[in-house]
Amino acid sequence: MWFTLSIANMLVMTLLRLLQKAFVTKNRGMNPLRINWLVFLSTVPVAVFILAHNTHTLTLLPSTFWLTLVAVVVGFYPLVNYLFFAVIRTNELSNVLPLLALIPILTMFSGWILLNQHPGYLALAGVFCIAASIYSLEVHHRQSWFEPFSELFHSRAAVAMATVSVITAFAAIGDKFAIERSTASIYFALNSLGAVAVLMIGDLIITRRNRLSVRRELALLSPGEWKILIALALTQLITQVSGFAAINAAANTGYTIAIKNLNIVLASLVAVAIYRESVNRFKLLSYGLSALGVVMIAL
Repeated sequence: MWFTLSIANMLVMTLLRLLQKAFVTKNRGMNPLRINWLVFLSTVPVAVFILAHNTHTLTLLPSTFWLTLVAVVVGFYPLVNYLFFAVIRTNELSNVLPLLALIPILTMFSGWILLNQHPGYLALAGVFCIAASIYSLEVHHRQSWFEPFSELFHSRAAVAMATVSVITAFAAIGDKFAIERSTASIYFALNSLGAVAVLMIGDLIITRRNRLSVRRELALLSPGEWKILIALALTQLITQVSGFAAINAAANTGYTIAIKNLNIVLASLVAVAIYRESVNRFKLLSYGLSALGVVMIAL
């Protein structure tokens, strides 16, 4: 069950990334926190419905759940969204995207240490294959394979992307920890409402000196931008639901996060198929490692 949910989450996440890229390409003025809280509004009706039918359960949740929820929501959403969009808008992607390969590895080892999730040897190799596929996808024109890591010593962008990877990995472990002390639906509801709140606050802080009202900015959107924004909102809702369901069902959080992060590789494959981007031996290596990693984890 967890494998099917993880594959579904990866496919939806790929669509989400493609829509994000399309919206940012068309609209370069809206700050990333505003984009994300507008998108997250689609989860609010569902979240409110879930909480309204679980009011008694909320009073029984332990303090460790609430502390973990606050840490994940406050530590993940504003910082990761701000850093990720800031980096990809102003830097060469091949310098920074390979560092996202750290996410499945860090998640697996964090789960091993913090949640006592012991990976099997075959699945462990599969996670490393997936990490290698993400890494190799964007380093094909580099003189040395380790250059993205060497950027950590003198590039703020590389440090920012590595920070994104670390926060994302620990947030996934926090998700699993909190879900085990509640339910996937309750955690989804509280996490989504918290995301809207902290992203809105972050938006207000960022735009306090150059404030363009939300109503005015939305009025300036073209019909095409509105369509992408609505599609983003619906896709985000499905991504949240499928992602937390996969984490809840998986015995090892690292497995489902590894498969989820294959959206980076799948997005490249989609670009090859739809936009006729060139294919080289490094992309083929990436695709092959991805497929091998998924099979090894599934076994």
